[in-house]
Amino acid sequence: MSDENQPGIVGIDFGGISSSAAFALDNGQNPELKVLDQWPRATPRFPEQDPENPEIESIVYYDQRFQVAGWSEDEEHAVITPQGGTKPGLYVFRNFKSDLFPPEDYPEELKAAIRVPGKTPEDITVDYLRHLRVSILSQVQRQRENLERGQGNLRVMITTPSFWNEEAKARFREIATEAGFEAKPDEKLDLISGLEAAILHAVFVQPAASPVGETFLVVDCGGHFVEAATFEVTTKNPVRLEKRTKVSASSCGSAEVTRRFLNLMIDKMDRTGIAFQGQTKHRMRHRCRKQFEEEVLLQLGKEAFQPPSEDLSGFWVADLGVEIDCPEADLTEGYMSFSEDEVYSCFDFAVERTLELVKELIAAVELQGLQLQGCLLVGGFNKCVYYSDRVRAGIAALGLGTIQSDYDPLAFAKGAVLAGLNDRFGPI
Repeated sequence: MSDENQPGIVGIDFGGISSSAAFALDNGQNPELKVLDQWPRATPRFPEQDPENPEIESIVYYDQRFQVAGWSEDEEHAVITPQGGTKPGLYVFRNFKSDLFPPEDYPEELKAAIRVPGKTPEDITVDYLRHLRVSILSQVQRQRENLERGQGNLRVMITTPSFWNEEAKARFREIATEAGFEAKPDEKLDLISGLEAAILHAVFVQPAASPVGETFLVVDCGGHFVEAATFEVTTKNPVRLEKRTKVSASSCGSAEVTRRFLNLMIDKMDRTGIAFQGQTKHRMRHRCRKQFEEEVLLQLGKEAFQPPSEDLSGFWVADLGVEIDCPEADLTEGYMSFSEDEVYSCFDFAVERTLELVKELIAAVELQGLQLQGCLLVGGFNKCVYYSDRVRAGIAALGLGTIQSDYDPLAFAKGAVLAGLNDRFGPI
């Protein structure tokens, strides 16, 4: 095979909060994984990240005609203002992936959320994936040119939730095809579960962490869902996996923590009795959400997390950007305070539900007469120190050790690439 025609493997982690992608050329030896990080300027950056962004938010922006406006490369049509907000007149939609085929405990209020008129979650997913594909293919072409490898066949591996059944995966394949994947003869599309992608990456970076023949638990602590299952690595070269239990899943990811917090915040706002006109209430909610996700969701449990100043009471305080005093709503000059119990209650539900999933799978393994060797924790929610520390402590209390693995936000995308490379020897 000539260097110019080496097939390329693209791994895409399509996430409910953010997505990412990686790329490698299949040279049959030791392929180098390249992260794709040149996303459109119209998309806002995540907090505390470099200009070269490895993740792109899973958001679709629509204009007044309900045409996609959030993927423009033209700065004149960017959807984000210099202050970091969304330009007036645009509709912003998140959570559409989690609405596709959610688990049974998906909150009813999210199922009833207002959508773009005439568009379903499937339609919004198609719009997002169509623009994601165009951006990915342009980045892959630049990677090929930088490597002086020219054109070649392309294998695209997209992650899906592990709890999706065959019907859901078949429907998602139709959605991805409608978005343009496999539109060219030299482009092939395949799906891989997120848990399997995470295992492949873990075995790749830490081969000794999962010996052949041993059964271990994998827990994906994600943005919307936490899902878990037990696997055995049957061979290492190539990696072969055998699932030993069914997948358990629950809507207890970081987005559920934010949702519970916002319900607390809205309840306090309602106590003021003030009629919020126009977009005022919406802006305060958005402002409070942004502060919570940046200052609490990512910082709780770290030494850097600080209580409010002496002038304000409470465990944590949000600046709503309005001059309002209302003791009944814990509002002082526009600053809304939250007690320690209120903040922790949002997280403790997620911790407890995650550990319930772990207990269910430990019991399922014991019924089979198998012994778990450890637990691999993956997923973006582990960036929250408070949540991660308590989940690890709970797992240890159940007599199960945690397999140490450095958190890599691109683990799923890289694992999807490795799955494509593994298929040189047949499917996993």
